[in-house]
Amino acid sequence: MVLNNIFYMQGVVTHVFLIFTQCFMLSISYAATKDAEKRLAEENAALDSLSRMKSNYMANISHELKTPLTIMGGYAQLSEWDIKDNVVSEDTFIHLRKISEEAGRLAQLVSGMLNVAAHIEDTITFAPARPQDIINEAAVLYKSILTANNNRIVIYAENNNPLINANYGMVLQVIVNLINNANRHTKGGTITITLRRDDVMAVFIIEDNGEGISDEILNNIFQRGVSGAGSTGLGLPICKEIVETHGGEIVIESEINKGTAVTFTIPLYKEDSQA
Repeated sequence: MVLNNIFYMQGVVTHVFLIFTQCFMLSISYAATKDAEKRLAEENAALDSLSRMKSNYMANISHELKTPLTIMGGYAQLSEWDIKDNVVSEDTFIHLRKISEEAGRLAQLVSGMLNVAAHIEDTITFAPARPQDIINEAAVLYKSILTANNNRIVIYAENNNPLINANYGMVLQVIVNLINNANRHTKGGTITITLRRDDVMAVFIIEDNGEGISDEILNNIFQRGVSGAGSTGLGLPICKEIVETHGGEIVIESEINKGTAVTFTIPLYKEDSQA
């Protein structure tokens, strides 16, 4: 009887051991499956992210290259008119120089974009820059484009013009994009650029007295693809990325039929900061 009980207990133990072993193997298999699923999900997420980055990058290229090409086209047209009217003057040579300068800036943009494509992030350099110089250059660049809509630019700057810590070309691109937007939505009006400073920031304000932006669009204005004029809807998101890369902020206020004001900040160069 005792012997039978011993055999019975051995059988139970063996059976329990087999069940435990099967459960252990199943848990290992389940964990491996979960790990594989997790890795697959992470790989898919990485591919999706890469695809979005590629799409955004290509969209940025098309937008950033458009601005200097538009400026070159405007000055080329002015030069063509001068030549046709036999009134070639110093202004004609200035227009041609602007075309040459924009061609150079176009080459720099392409070079910078190739660096970004290669993930060379340390190519973005910051240095002391005088914001009024950037504003003046943007105004001159867009002079020919403003003529088409009969608009003019007025610049107001405080006497204690500060230095900013910035990438000159990137801040220039922000101001050019904002002038371009204001010009598209204003006819026979004024685009005002104001420069002032607070303790640690230079404050840029670009205003127009044009058609304004509806609340529906204004609420999503920094999202890619949002536009009320059939444009790419990339200019303002790019501006936001550049400003935030510098450590500043950008906000927009607008009212239908009264105009739009865009305010953005760029940190002062440390020696010019009162902080």
